[in-house]
Amino acid sequence: MCVCVLLKIYEYFTVEDEVIRQCRRFNAEERRLTVRIPAPTHTTSAADQDPTQYFADSVDELFEYSLRDLDPSDTPTINRTDRSA
Repeated sequence: MCVCVLLKIYEYFTVEDEVIRQCRRFNAEERRLTVRIPAPTHTTSAADQDPTQYFADSVDELFEYSLRDLDPSDTPTINRTDRSA
C-alpha cells in the first residue's frame, strides 16, 4: 500500500513527496519524505531570524511532522540526503 501527498506547505518546509509502506516481514512501517527547506525570504514570518535559527526551527517542524502518529513502542530512524540543484 502506498500513500502519496504532493506539495503540502508548512511554515518552514514543503513536502514534495511522501510514501508510506508497510513492511509486514518486520511488522514495521516505512515512511519516506521528500521535502524542500527554502531559504528565508521577506515573505516568510521567520525572515527576521538569523539563518542558523531559521534552519533549526525548520528541522524542529520537520521532525514534528515526520514523527506524528507514532506509537510509544516505535523506534524512528531519520536519514538525510542533500540533493542540491
